[in-house]
Amino acid sequence: MDEAHACEPTLPSRVFVHWRAEGTNTAGMFGREPTMKPMSISGISLLTVGADSRIESSQVYRQATGEELYGAMQAGLPTDDAP
Repeated sequence: MDEAHACEPTLPSRVFVHWRAEGTNTAGMFGREPTMKPMSISGISLLTVGADSRIESSQVYRQATGEELYGAMQAGLPTDDAP
């Protein structure tokens, strides 16, 4: 092979990022007191990156925490885990 060819990316580009956030529940939610226990959430973000390499848009998808699901069920709200 005498020559190499580079492919130009199609812009805008889309990038998926898997992320995780950890901390301590110091605020409480759904009328419940803070647990002061460690907690974590994770999700996926879909970023659209423009020709200038700047993020043009972001969509975040994440799974609800156990506390959020519990609070939603207590409030009678539908959840994906509820029958």
